Amino acid sequence: MGNINELCDDLLVKILLQIPTEEVVATSLLSRRWRSVWKLVPKLDFRDYSYKYHATSAAPSEFIDKFLERNTAPALETLHLNLYHLRDYSPESLEKWVNVAVARNVLDLNLLYCLHCRYPIRFPTSLYTHETLVVLRLRGTIVDDVPSKTSFRSLKTLSLRDMSFSCDGTVDRFLSCFPVLETLVVRRWIADNVKTYSICVPSLRSLDVEELVGGYADPRYDHGYVINTPRLKFLHMVDHFSGFCSLVNVPEELEAEIHLRFCDSDKLLGSLASAKKLSLCLKPQMLVFLELCVMCSLDWLNVILKHSPKLRALRLSRTTQLPEF
Repeated sequence: MGNINELCDDLLVKILLQIPTEEVVATSLLSRRWRSVWKLVPKLDFRDYSYKYHATSAAPSEFIDKFLERNTAPALETLHLNLYHLRDYSPESLEKWVNVAVARNVLDLNLLYCLHCRYPIRFPTSLYTHETLVVLRLRGTIVDDVPSKTSFRSLKTLSLRDMSFSCDGTVDRFLSCFPVLETLVVRRWIADNVKTYSICVPSLRSLDVEELVGGYADPRYDHGYVINTPRLKFLHMVDHFSGFCSLVNVPEELEAEIHLRFCDSDKLLGSLASAKKLSLCLKPQMLVFLELCVMCSLDWLNVILKHSPKLRALRLSRTTQLPEF
């Protein structure tokens, strides 16, 4: 068996891509052969555990600075920053790191900020000019002003967790920045300042929405979702808080799994009548999947029959197991 030191740089870089960045940098101490290999790795995946090891580790901000300064890969393909104590990072540093990533044509960008210690930080404005970004994941970020000209021409996957938008219209303007978006994940924050969360994305194929607030809290009847996604193929939605959900232009062949505590049953099922696969959990411990459930009221069965003129087979069950898509 040959020595790993005899492998070419390209193979060593592929190996280093599989381990955390802190360990990637530490390989520079192995031998002279490894001294500079880490600089060729086109990925910075930094998870801030300094709140545990702060007394013995270097400043996280300094580590990120040095990695970006010394990295010599042709492009920085991936930048993942999972930051816990925002007091360790100045807004100027965060903006600088994003600018470096944009300048080096990053494809996959994670900006995840813990909300336990501070309020959300502002969305970096330099990202609006980024034309090559494909994956963007955000957590704990404020979006209050969307410029009229943006360039997310390549972005296909977007994750929005614990975001704060200034108003309903800001959500509309922000999502309109992504003309080829295919996958969207939304995990709402109770303080996001949005009543009607409108998701109008013509290109969207997969949507995953979740809003859970401390068990079964009383709903906000003036809060909810309007979903207009004519090309949607997969919908997963769990919402124990909103007062309404409106589905517009629901396509045929849709596969949907929906858990809602509060909704207008007639309107919702009317919108989903053409769905290919449907799982519904609309009240605690009351399960309906496809076109069935003897645990639900006869009103549900009447609505299903009313909106399913081509129905040829009806199966009634008391099971609580959702089908696997």
